[in-house]
Amino acid sequence: MTNSSKCTEISETEQFAKDLTSSFALAKPERHTPEFLTEAQGHITKQNQEWKQKNLKQKLEFINNNLDFVVMGLPGGGTTFVANLLSACKTKTGHEAVFHQSNTLKYDQIWAAGIKGDCSGFLYPWRKLLTTPTVYTIVRDPLDTINSLVQRHNKTFEEACQLVTQVYQHRPNTFRLQNIIDFVQIITHWPRPSIIRQIDLLGKGGRNYHGTLRKITHDDLPKAVQDLREYWDYD
Repeated sequence: MTNSSKCTEISETEQFAKDLTSSFALAKPERHTPEFLTEAQGHITKQNQEWKQKNLKQKLEFINNNLDFVVMGLPGGGTTFVANLLSACKTKTGHEAVFHQSNTLKYDQIWAAGIKGDCSGFLYPWRKLLTTPTVYTIVRDPLDTINSLVQRHNKTFEEACQLVTQVYQHRPNTFRLQNIIDFVQIITHWPRPSIIRQIDLLGKGGRNYHGTLRKITHDDLPKAVQDLREYWDYD
């Protein structure tokens, strides 16, 4: 999407609002009835919905045409570390630059910063709308992720468990965070010693890589999450 097309859409919406305002100014007092106001509000709501749908469609089209890959994870699941590591290996990657925590899509960093991929803990709802970028999943120990979601991201235990069971499924192109070197090799084609060097420079991912102190234990987890831990060999 170009800046000019975006401005055109905005100007069309603004023009509609101006026309509607003018109609109020020129309208006779008897037209300022509840029925008239309700009808006018309905027109505004319909116009806004149509514009939002058109805008979303254009954003998705732009994202599908310009992103090479996306990395799905969870907040506190290592997506910041993965984005920093890929960027350090000369593959510009955003962290929630496209799939933002406010459940909105952004695209300015694609053309402004030239990112080739986006790592996000908020990608899950959008995954089925991506037709071109390869979708990867980074799996951290579910227990670490749940503790992070509860302690640092204000999720309830039940919400955290639900998010983990949704995102950490047995999908193709899924990598454990401990095997991040294999994943980065696929994306960047860098040799392992060079990737390890970059990991050392990044401090092994800081807070997201090693996790937080565990307050929730394996025995506290529902069976679905325990099964995921066993599947990904985190026991």
